[in-house]
Amino acid sequence: VTPNALGIDEDKYDGVLTGKVLTTLQYLEDDSFDWCFASHYLEHEPDPIGVLKELVRVLRPGSPIILYLPDVSVYK
Repeated sequence: VTPNALGIDEDKYDGVLTGKVLTTLQYLEDDSFDWCFASHYLEHEPDPIGVLKELVRVLRPGSPIILYLPDVSVYK
């Protein structure tokens, strides 16, 4: 993870947000990150829309959000 990047994952890694991500995001400053990478996290979040809104707030305008989500058709 680069210094101006925000990482989110269900598993624990150094420098990556886990656990109560929505609560943590609410304490971060507006426009403070250049990009976000979230791997297999959003589907576990009780308020995914709230998390996305907070990500947009803490990211600088035009910054990408890279999401890895499961393909639900695989589990049918």
